[in-house]
Amino acid sequence: MLNPYEILSTSEISQVHEASLQVLEKVGMKIDHPLAQEKLQGAGATLDKDKNRLTFPAVMVEKALATAKSEFICAGRDSKFDLIMKQGLMPRVRMGAGCISHYDLKNNQSRPLTIKDNVEAVRLVDALEHIDIASSMTPHDLPLNTYDIHVTKDILNAGRKHFWALTTHSTHLKYQLELLEIVAGSKKNLQERPLASGIVCTITPLKMPADEIERLMLYGQYNIPVRVPLTAMVGANAPYTLAGALTQINAEFLGALLVIQTLCPGLPMWYYCLLSVMDMRRGYSVFNSPEVLLLYGAVSQLARQYDLPSCVSSPSVSCCQSHQLMAHLGSSQVFSSMVNVSEIGGTGALDGANHFSPEALVLTDEIMAYSKRMVKGVNINQDTLGVQAIIETVEKGEYVSSPHTMKFLREESRFKPNLMDWQPYETWAKDASTIIDRAHVRTRKLIDTHEVPPLDEAVQRELDKVVKIADQELGS
Repeated sequence: MLNPYEILSTSEISQVHEASLQVLEKVGMKIDHPLAQEKLQGAGATLDKDKNRLTFPAVMVEKALATAKSEFICAGRDSKFDLIMKQGLMPRVRMGAGCISHYDLKNNQSRPLTIKDNVEAVRLVDALEHIDIASSMTPHDLPLNTYDIHVTKDILNAGRKHFWALTTHSTHLKYQLELLEIVAGSKKNLQERPLASGIVCTITPLKMPADEIERLMLYGQYNIPVRVPLTAMVGANAPYTLAGALTQINAEFLGALLVIQTLCPGLPMWYYCLLSVMDMRRGYSVFNSPEVLLLYGAVSQLARQYDLPSCVSSPSVSCCQSHQLMAHLGSSQVFSSMVNVSEIGGTGALDGANHFSPEALVLTDEIMAYSKRMVKGVNINQDTLGVQAIIETVEKGEYVSSPHTMKFLREESRFKPNLMDWQPYETWAKDASTIIDRAHVRTRKLIDTHEVPPLDEAVQRELDKVVKIADQELGS
């Protein structure tokens, strides 16, 4: 693999880290959960009771960094899809999460998202080689009070890859964990091979609500890896300067890390950012801009400094315009790969993650194949340098028939597109389809033909039973 492209110097990384420690020592985090306050104070934090704000000395941060896992497993329902999360590997790619609308990228049409859309997206993830993790979204045709539990059940049956199971409340999470335990076979199996990852939210800047703590402690019982979305909007809820925003982002991450590792030592987690920049002219949030990508690159470096997996939502874009989408996806996926992000999230999410496009998911699969070939780099050794081949072939003037070509034709693979079309104009004009057209055709073909082995009927009955109880106990 290529060496990661670095945004900041070693000195600048140290400056950001030290500035973040100052923020935690002087500002800290607002946490209104009594048990968490008690445990954090016992570990060295200072509580301002009037503000419910805890401040943290640098030694607590260093202890938390030493406790956090640098490597962990994200298991699939089928073990052949198990993923290892750690620094230095090819980026893993995660489907967008939480979207509320379905967007037909070919016909530029939006409608409310359904559970069928979510299931089809999970089946697409199962089929696509370069999309590694599925996610739950927000269907409109499920019971409002328990839709997240229903979605978890349906994803478990629809795909075999690891998935991000969003939840609305700690009371819901208990049922979701029970569903996961049924499919895993036991609580111990789930602890060893977590089939899904969880979410613990902060509120930017530097707050962690009480129910997030409740959810955290439930995840801790099952060893479920968690993402803590850091949602800075530069110039709005974070400083206007990129350096100032980075300081707050890093302080918020270190604060969340400290809380998680104090309450649930060793619980796997990512350094995860879902960033945007405020368009100061119009008040819009922009999810894909040069400034956002620069911050993602800096976050990736900080994560390497801390030896923790990084995750960014760089493919999430601020519009649904196909011509802009292609530019955004190309720049963000290639850049995120070049800075060696551990997980690239938000794939298929458009319009600030409000819309989900299956065609965008398929397009990203193609772009990731392209990006991975770039990041793989050039294999240089005495044989590949080809000196003898040049000596033997130079007078002939062509290498197509060279033994050197025959030897490496399969050993040194080339990028093989499914969607990109490099035909000359005269050929292409006979059937002038666009890459969006081809993505649409491939999307429908995969949805119509890709088969996922279902769960055993006995397991499905157990899942249905849990969801029925959840509907009865949590329904309005």
